Amino acid sequence: MTRSTPYYPLSDVQALAKARDRCIILRRALRESRELGFTLDQALEVITWLTPNEYDRSLRYIDSDVIWDVYIVPDQLLPSRRKLYIKLRIPSPSMVHQLVVTSFHDEDVFTENEDSTFHGN
Repeated sequence: MTRSTPYYPLSDVQALAKARDRCIILRRALRESRELGFTLDQALEVITWLTPNEYDRSLRYIDSDVIWDVYIVPDQLLPSRRKLYIKLRIPSPSMVHQLVVTSFHDEDVFTENEDSTFHGN
């Protein structure tokens, strides 16, 4: 079963990415983006460019109720010609105040060791 639309509205995600002070990029995602040659501002700019077609799935970890949206961006942005994997969430969708980015890496780095499950409505 696949979710056809993101759990978090893309317009909210993009607005938060534009307001840099409302973004939390976890240490791992920041390190990953830098390893790919992106500055913090460039990584956030990529998030503002996301399109509905780049949405891949929503997931949650088996031991948590936290829901993440995953986007996979075409290979034009990376010199390796691989796709860019971005995982993010809004901590409280009813009160859109922050965007949390957990992953920002080459898609090939991603493995299915997340123990994730689809969270559908």
